[in-house]
Amino acid sequence: MIRAFLSVLNVEKGEEKPVLLLLGHGFFMGIFLATYKSVAETLFLNNLGVYLKEALFISGGLGLLSTSIYAYIQSNISFNRLLVLSLITIFLFIATIRALFHYVDESPLIFVLFIMHGPIMSVLLLSFWGIFGRIFNLKQSKRIIGGIDSGQLLATILAFFSIPFINKLLNETTDLLIIGEIGLIASGAFMIVIVANYSLGTIGQRRMEVKEETKMGNLIKNKYVLYLALFLFFSMLAFTFVEFSFLSVAEQQYPDEDKLLNFLSVMNGSILVLSLLIQTFVNDKLINMYGLRVTLLVLPVVLTILTILSIATGYLFGFTVASTSFIWFFLFISGSKLFTQSLREATENPVFKLFFMPLDSNVRFDIQTRVEGVVNEFSRLVAGGAIFLLGIFTFIELIHYSIILLAIIAVWFYLAIRIYNNYRVSIRTKLEKKRKEAEEHEERGRELVLRLLLKQVESNTPERIIFALKMLSKISPQDFETQVYKLLNQQLRSFGSQSALEHLKEDESFVAFKNILFKNGLKEEDTLRKRIENLEKKADKLHEQELIDFLHSIGEDEKIKLAEYLGNIESDLSMKLLTELLADINYSVKKSALTASGMIRHQEMLPFILDALQDDLLKDSAIDALISYGTEAFPNLESIFYSAELHEDLKLDVINIYGRVGGDEAIRLLWQKIDYPNYKVIAHSLRALGFCGFRANDDQILRIKTSLESDINNILWNLVAIQTLENDPQYDFDILIDALREENEANNNHIYMLLSMIFDETSIQLVKENIESRTSEGITYAIELLDVFLPEDIKQKIIPILDDLEDEERVKRLQVYFPLFAMSTEQIVKYVITRDYNQTNRWSKACAFYYVGMYPFKTSFEMLEIANLFNPDWLIKEMAAWALYQRSTDLYFEHINRLPKIEAQRLNSKIFSRSESVDFQQSLVFYVIKFLKNRSNFSDLSGIFLSNVSDFIKEVYIEKGTVIEKEDRDDDSFFWVYNGGLQLRSTDQEVLQSFEIGDFIGEILAGESSEAADFYVVENTVLLQIDKNRFYELVSNDIDITFQIMRAMDVHNKKTLVES
Repeated sequence: MIRAFLSVLNVEKGEEKPVLLLLGHGFFMGIFLATYKSVAETLFLNNLGVYLKEALFISGGLGLLSTSIYAYIQSNISFNRLLVLSLITIFLFIATIRALFHYVDESPLIFVLFIMHGPIMSVLLLSFWGIFGRIFNLKQSKRIIGGIDSGQLLATILAFFSIPFINKLLNETTDLLIIGEIGLIASGAFMIVIVANYSLGTIGQRRMEVKEETKMGNLIKNKYVLYLALFLFFSMLAFTFVEFSFLSVAEQQYPDEDKLLNFLSVMNGSILVLSLLIQTFVNDKLINMYGLRVTLLVLPVVLTILTILSIATGYLFGFTVASTSFIWFFLFISGSKLFTQSLREATENPVFKLFFMPLDSNVRFDIQTRVEGVVNEFSRLVAGGAIFLLGIFTFIELIHYSIILLAIIAVWFYLAIRIYNNYRVSIRTKLEKKRKEAEEHEERGRELVLRLLLKQVESNTPERIIFALKMLSKISPQDFETQVYKLLNQQLRSFGSQSALEHLKEDESFVAFKNILFKNGLKEEDTLRKRIENLEKKADKLHEQELIDFLHSIGEDEKIKLAEYLGNIESDLSMKLLTELLADINYSVKKSALTASGMIRHQEMLPFILDALQDDLLKDSAIDALISYGTEAFPNLESIFYSAELHEDLKLDVINIYGRVGGDEAIRLLWQKIDYPNYKVIAHSLRALGFCGFRANDDQILRIKTSLESDINNILWNLVAIQTLENDPQYDFDILIDALREENEANNNHIYMLLSMIFDETSIQLVKENIESRTSEGITYAIELLDVFLPEDIKQKIIPILDDLEDEERVKRLQVYFPLFAMSTEQIVKYVITRDYNQTNRWSKACAFYYVGMYPFKTSFEMLEIANLFNPDWLIKEMAAWALYQRSTDLYFEHINRLPKIEAQRLNSKIFSRSESVDFQQSLVFYVIKFLKNRSNFSDLSGIFLSNVSDFIKEVYIEKGTVIEKEDRDDDSFFWVYNGGLQLRSTDQEVLQSFEIGDFIGEILAGESSEAADFYVVENTVLLQIDKNRFYELVSNDIDITFQIMRAMDVHNKKTLVES
């Protein structure tokens, strides 16, 4: 029952104890406040009602004094001690007043009791909400603030409605104070338990500068705090005017003490009932659906309507008890009191407290105390003084206070809008401050990767330098060139930089580095230049055969130098020579010629570059050259993009070129492909638009929103699928569940990118960084920032995706907008296979086929398996064939022969059990990916990325005892040890490094000795091999993957890319 009650209050696991303690503390505090208020108001109105104006003025002054003292003491002693001191002082005051009623004249005591009601209530509420703010963070506060004081409300309601009955059993009205004292003692007991169990802040944690910052003069200089204070000032001003009007009409309507007590008790009880209903059923929904601004404006709007009705009925039917229709004026004034106080307690007060959250936590509570305490009571003082002064003028009547109230509400309404706008600015400032405070922890994206790469270049480890330079050549050629020149021109090189440079000079595949070496030594190379100058002198009479003879007369290295030289001059001769170099049989020469063509950017060279784009070995250089051409190459690229026979990968290359070139023309061409009938083209186009800094206009926003909703729908479907698979009582689906979770992470990143196309990119980046910080406060402020700038039609769909919620709650919120029907486990697996590729990626589909083959599902999957035998994606083809073989060997043999013979043989060799006579059998690609995820140092990378890597991996079998000498090593490839093991030994057989299953063999550079070291295969071994350049290309195409790999390198610092 308690759990059900707490769930209504949105209390989550782990929050039960503090919430129950606060509810108990508030419950008994509510009993005290109800009895005290009833006694004070009844006795005053019946005996001293004529002094109401003066009493309100004095009460405001005392409230200002008491809260000022409270704020001062709070800055000088611990909050725990302040709580106890406040409660003891209030208890002694009430006990003394009640005792004096038997010995002295009642009138002064009644007056004191009435004027102290406001100050005492302020101190108790400051203490209650001070406890709440110190125990719960912003995220928790926003969720449970609407119901945390429900204990106080419930007790106060019970007390108010019980007073008419209890009063009949008492001799004196003042005897109700005894019940209040009992409630105060019980409330104190709960407070002591809270103080004993929770650290609420000590004076030792405060600094002198914090005291200085929270002085009233300094607070006024803070624009945001000033607006907070002004808002509360006018809110309390309006409330006091309503209170005065209500007490005045109540005194006239009920001159009898018992009737007045009963009316005030029922009225106050009704206020709290309405307040409790609004808190329980309306407040949270109002905040979630319409936001803080609308919630803050509800009370001024409602009060405006009721005040206008009060004025109208007052003038029409009379506003004094002498009028026969006075009841109408009385009802609307009472209605104003009813809704003003209930809405103020249920909506405005809880929401207003949230506006303090962006303030620095070191000063937040001091500021909150001064605003809610001192400013609140100062407002009561000003209101009381205004009412008192207005009462001096005989022509001012009761209805005129309602007219003045309208002017107060107008200012109040304006301040509500201003405070919300400043709240948005403060949230943003808070996020930026948090980012600066934790820059290393929260920094993400391209800037962080570049910074880390540049830091690696400055290290003394050659392996780190090599990896960093190769990645820089892909990600930032300008930084790459700067760093290489810096290393080359160092007078005193470290061992690491010297070793790295010597290794790179021998790396023939690293063309970018070779080109820089040529530039750096060009001044010393005069012979080649003179020969070219001689050719230029007779360029008009030069025959083609002479050019051919010239090129045949020079070696490969000179051809590369020639290409580099031609990239720096523009002439007909350079065009002719580059054309011949592009036809050279040596790929290093071709790559240098492509680079030079990109430097001179002649239109005549474009056809040759576009041809090279279709050669896997030349693609990288061709792409770099086309990027150098910029928009000049776009018409040619558009032509080949829409060529029917062009392979999908080349279309994606064209899109990536547009994204890297950027500019308005690139954005225009990319946007044209947003509806292209290929999910990969659409995904890459959106990503390229993000690289270009694309901002959608009004016509384009609708299409971006459609993509957003598609991502959200995919996330929701995956969440429902994960829940279904996790709850399956019979089978485990861990691999598929992980794959679907990875898809949701990718969808989240896509959502950030799409949002940055519609909204301020800096704000979206702040949101992303703070959510990825994984801290409660960071996530909370990020969601708050989204809440203030996202429109309602997007907000309710995006926030559940990005907020730190349980998956069940996330699904519950999203299904309102994207309803899904319940699915069985087998239906989930089937849908994963059949869903479109823009909804479910190839890795998840492969995982689904894996479980189809593993488990004896009752659902028939044979038709899906047979259909996917003809899937062009080899990963899916393999898994469909494997699953079909596991479920029905007859169907497998019946349909495998429909495939081309080579494909059928390849599948058979992988699927059939290995014969004892066969030492090595190729693995299914699925198992290779699974190995990389579970056993290698890249286990943190996504399955979809590793599946893309696996497309270029081949297995290499090496027998035990094999020695791989340095000259036989394939230094153009990287390897993983898939099975077996090998050692890197020096010439004197010292083991420099051992490589076991899962280890990565990258740049072999452990020192000078490794250059002459050999590999010894200590047992039959299988290696997974991938071309270095292909691997770097795959990594550099995704900044997030690059970042993850670099993090992995730091963790696995002995046998990874960095130090293997």
